[in-house]
Amino acid sequence: MTSPLAQITLKPSTSPDPSKDGLLLCPLSQLLDEYHNSLQSLYERTPNPHPFLHPDSLRAQFEGIADIEAIILLQDGEIRCAGILDPWSLDVGRIPRTRMQWRLHGRRVFAKGFLWDGNQDALSQWIHGVAELLRERRHAGLLLEAQAIDTEQWKAIEQSLSGGASGMKRLRPHGLQPRWRIRLPSSVDQYWLYQFKGKTRNTLRRKRRKLGDYRIEIVTNPQGVDGFLEAATLVSRHTWQSRELGLCVKNSDQERRLFRSLAERCEFRGHIMWLDNSPVAFVINTSHDGYLHYEETGYLPQLAHLSPGTVLVSELIDDVISSGEYHTIDFGLGHADYKQLFSNEQTQSADTWLLRDSPVNAIAAGMISTQESMKNSAKAALQKSGVLRRLKQLKRKS
Repeated sequence: MTSPLAQITLKPSTSPDPSKDGLLLCPLSQLLDEYHNSLQSLYERTPNPHPFLHPDSLRAQFEGIADIEAIILLQDGEIRCAGILDPWSLDVGRIPRTRMQWRLHGRRVFAKGFLWDGNQDALSQWIHGVAELLRERRHAGLLLEAQAIDTEQWKAIEQSLSGGASGMKRLRPHGLQPRWRIRLPSSVDQYWLYQFKGKTRNTLRRKRRKLGDYRIEIVTNPQGVDGFLEAATLVSRHTWQSRELGLCVKNSDQERRLFRSLAERCEFRGHIMWLDNSPVAFVINTSHDGYLHYEETGYLPQLAHLSPGTVLVSELIDDVISSGEYHTIDFGLGHADYKQLFSNEQTQSADTWLLRDSPVNAIAAGMISTQESMKNSAKAALQKSGVLRRLKQLKRKS
């Protein structure tokens, strides 16, 4: 039986070839060159697409990178579903009685999602095509990052996997995690009056006064991106996120191209806090159609006692509501006290591995589940005793 996946030469979107309908695999660079218009049309039809998936953003991020692929579903010469795949791996742990680390190698769907037109059958065909690709290449699985359970994409994926026809099993190593959002009212006063009691409002005002003579710079245009990234990088080098996860803002050629591209489409909004003519905190946001994604944030840990991060988020909320351009702020995957403080809506989300159904993967999934269960039990005990909160505070201040 011939695989539905093949390396192909795509026709320009101005003269689509219906004979090429089906599941197709190609380099991302080729897709962007030959099917830019169709991909952009799909982006506009996708329910709440991530701005990183716009064709211009993809080109900015992956220019000159050869091992990025796209798997697409074509029908009548138009793309109905598309995902960008890059190499990824999952640490399983140390193999018993050895010093060897076990790691599963697979692919990740880039930018926390894919593009699709809302058609369930199209997505199911795409999922089955990815499963076939994984089997052919003997990859362990596919990672879907930070999928919120109340989105159309989550529901469609769950339906596509039901019954086991795809030959893939779900693994959520860290389980479901809180995801906080703000549904924005029409005015700043309405938000603060309905969201907080008077005591909390007074506390936040005192934090602003205590911080002193700070200034908030808001960057939305392409000309301001380079300066914004330069200032944000100065802060990012010292944050606890960068110490544990690596530098979050690098001010690289790739980042500058990406955020300029977003700013040209009015999908970038950056906030920098300045104190004594030095940057002390930042937030990077992206947006599409009124939905604001809270991407990266950081502040200087030596100023933690002045709460610059909390103050900056409160100023950001004032700015976003006052602009009248947005209806939602999404804080993304994971809990943080400040997210809960400012939010008025909670859902859940998870990183999901779709693993090929095989004995080896079943053993790996069992090991990971056991390890996570032990971690969660220990975390619950620390949280109950109050130790976990104190450890987090020390980490952010160091």
